[in-house]
Amino acid sequence: MNTLKNINEQWIEELATSRHEPRWLRQDRLNAWKQFQMLSDPDWRRSKIPKIDVQASLFWAEQKPIEMKPFKIEKKTPENASGKIVLVDGEILRISLKPELAGKGVLFCDMKTAILERADLLEKFWKKPAADKLNFLNTALWQNGYFLFVPKDVVINEPFQVQIIQKNQQSILQKNLVVLDEQSVATIEEIYESENSSEKIILHTTSSEMNAETGSRLKYYSTQNWAKNIYDLSARNLVAKRDAHIQSLFSVLGGNAGRLMISGEALEPGASIEQDGITVGNDEQHFKVVATMNHQAEHTHGMMRYQGILKDQSYSYLDGLIKVLPQGKKTTSRLEEHTLILGNKAKCDALPALDIQTSDVNVSHSASVSKADEEKIFYAMSRGLSEEEARNIIIQGFFENLLEMIQDPLLYEKLKNLIEAKLFSNA
Repeated sequence: MNTLKNINEQWIEELATSRHEPRWLRQDRLNAWKQFQMLSDPDWRRSKIPKIDVQASLFWAEQKPIEMKPFKIEKKTPENASGKIVLVDGEILRISLKPELAGKGVLFCDMKTAILERADLLEKFWKKPAADKLNFLNTALWQNGYFLFVPKDVVINEPFQVQIIQKNQQSILQKNLVVLDEQSVATIEEIYESENSSEKIILHTTSSEMNAETGSRLKYYSTQNWAKNIYDLSARNLVAKRDAHIQSLFSVLGGNAGRLMISGEALEPGASIEQDGITVGNDEQHFKVVATMNHQAEHTHGMMRYQGILKDQSYSYLDGLIKVLPQGKKTTSRLEEHTLILGNKAKCDALPALDIQTSDVNVSHSASVSKADEEKIFYAMSRGLSEEEARNIIIQGFFENLLEMIQDPLLYEKLKNLIEAKLFSNA
């Protein structure tokens, strides 16, 4: 069993060698490991998140060296999907891709295979992690993940599905990379879930890079539904080039406690990013969401909407920031943070902020933390509903403005059912 105590530079070198990683990737791991050791542990006091003991909660089974062999995929894909990857404890269980997409040059595989098959593409789009101790940890020790590349002018209407399963009560460290070349279109639907739970706290980290090149269109839906014994420390980076558009929805439902960092980077004129989030907390769950939108060119657009419902003794900390650099004139951007509190013990801190370094922009923010609207409840009761039924209808409709953006009816129903099961299971 590997733990943080066993890790050193030699161990990382041996890991990279066993996976046939190129020199640049090995160096990336080693540099990140040095940064991880140098930096102090995160200070969670301000956000009231329980201290996460990385030393105690990071452990996994010994990994077997990857074999050098041709990559094979299943011929049959799920209905209404372009392809599907299932990773269990970091290893491939199932993978499929429609043959006609493979014929057009679409690549959809796990990261271990991507290193062997297309290390050149990985190097081109690989980015340095944000200067954060936990991000450096992921960069140094990540085990696997998935890679999607859609070539220029390829338009794909059916989604790519990714299922990440934690089964054997061990840590998962994951690295994902998605690249949409110029004028391409694609959708990613990913879900993180556990088959089992225990009293042992386990650490999970994911680092994802989503790149939309000139004129491309990416829809990205990510649902986290871990078991209650998992600490989830993840980061997502959304990068849009000239006239590209990214629509994203992040749903944080499971886990014991966690921090999700989401960064939108509008790099060139015409770039547009929608960054939405759903948080549902019960029992004593604690979430921290740090969401930023960086406008680095003129005529860019951003929209951030984060909505949460908290019950029991759960807690969320929403830290949102819109940043417009001096070259970001004609930017339009909006940040909204709204949380609905059920009961008297749940709490939320919402901290929207603006950093505007130029003039001639249209940027704004709003935040609210409230309980169910009594006037709406009274109105619903006047139509013949009980108080409990009226409250449930209002709660169910709280996320509808975000859920209705999902065009896949199966994903819409699954996410809606997960939210309702969590909110009403103890009602």
